[in-house]
Amino acid sequence: MKNNQDILEGINLSELREKLSSEELSYEMLAKFSENKKNLIKEIELLDINSDEFNFLIHNLKGVSGNLSLTNVYNYSKKIHESNSIEEKIQLLSNLKNSIIIVMKCINEKVIPRIKENNILVKFSDKEV
Repeated sequence: MKNNQDILEGINLSELREKLSSEELSYEMLAKFSENKKNLIKEIELLDINSDEFNFLIHNLKGVSGNLSLTNVYNYSKKIHESNSIEEKIQLLSNLKNSIIIVMKCINEKVIPRIKENNILVKFSDKEV
């Protein structure tokens, strides 16, 4: 049965905790994602949708979001990565960006305060999550 801490929009926290076997590590990884990817939408918008850089960024996002149980971000990045249609990618990109905004807001408004509240030490580095 889910408790209030499992209800995080765009994040399957139960699944993430199960993957990582730790609530603290789950919060830490989400906080690192938020910090490392804070300019993600801007990065996406600056890239040509046909470029190798765009495809690499979407492929990377698909992997990271899957690992962190960011359900909608993963689903949209997967669909974009697998699509051969520019028109479809453009339509899906709007949904992906909205999903990223929702997840970042949730992390910043719900996860980060829990980290501070519980004195969880989060180590930030130059490495991507």
